[in-house]
Amino acid sequence: MQKCLRSSTHILTIILLTLRTPSVDCEAMETTFKAYNTTMKVDGSLYSVTITYPGTKSGAPFPVIIFAHGLCAEKGWYNWLSPTSLNVTCILLKFTVFNRTAVKIYDWVNGIEHAISLLDDLNTGQDTTLFQNMIDLSRIGVIGHSMGAIAAVISAAQDARIKVLSLLAPADKTRDVHTGYWVLDAYIDGIDWVAVNQAASQLRVPTQIIVGDQDVFSWNSSLNPENAKILFDTIPADTPKELVLVKNGTHCYFLDNATVTLGSLLDLYFDFPKSIRRIISQYNGVVTGSIIEISEGILGEASSTLSVEEQHTIALQNINRWLNDYL
Repeated sequence: MQKCLRSSTHILTIILLTLRTPSVDCEAMETTFKAYNTTMKVDGSLYSVTITYPGTKSGAPFPVIIFAHGLCAEKGWYNWLSPTSLNVTCILLKFTVFNRTAVKIYDWVNGIEHAISLLDDLNTGQDTTLFQNMIDLSRIGVIGHSMGAIAAVISAAQDARIKVLSLLAPADKTRDVHTGYWVLDAYIDGIDWVAVNQAASQLRVPTQIIVGDQDVFSWNSSLNPENAKILFDTIPADTPKELVLVKNGTHCYFLDNATVTLGSLLDLYFDFPKSIRRIISQYNGVVTGSIIEISEGILGEASSTLSVEEQHTIALQNINRWLNDYL
């Protein structure tokens, strides 16, 4: 089960989410998709790019979805997220930040901006005619996870071409506190939170936040609890927005593999002692603070655990609904 805080006025209400029939122009009706791999240069560095696109131009131009991955992750760790799984006929662009282990949020922000520019070039027939007149750049949505979600907030505040956001496990920090995990604290301290919150306060595009109640980054920290809601509350009250809270959901369950936790991600560049690595790799299952109690379990059944597949299903259903409302 999930709870949703939705606000398009000055009043927040708590509702149970229900799915509506997707609109025809966004529904992926037995469409065959193809993949196009390329690179784009961002501030002198090459970002790997994969563009998934309809195999036919019938119905073109198509809306755009840009996906921005989380810190240390890469685009190939989110294969659960595709036009087919989203049930949306669109152009989906995923990129991998060149220095993906560095806490430099503008590497992600600039990646989103360059992705839009790349699509603009492709739509005019530069480099290849494959995408010529196929892309509707007036309908751009951005989905981001973790660092990618926070970067999407900044991008949408400064780029009017972005029309809708779906943010998976974004964090916030407006209090001078820490999680108690030094690695996570380094992440927290490495982001320009003033810029993030200023951007959030200026958002005029429909913004959806999906977060798990066991996520120590974005919700379940005893020192900085419910910080995704801080981000939610910072968005203007007259901007369409909603906060979806997933019971037993975690930060890393938005990756393909449920066994990929922060500990294994950090093995990319840190040589931790085993004791430290074990503590960090288990952080997603640790209850460190107050949790909003939800009487029903996931999918209507009493449950104390949530599989990665269930979290993906919940995310996809809600993203699909949000995109069909606003993209």
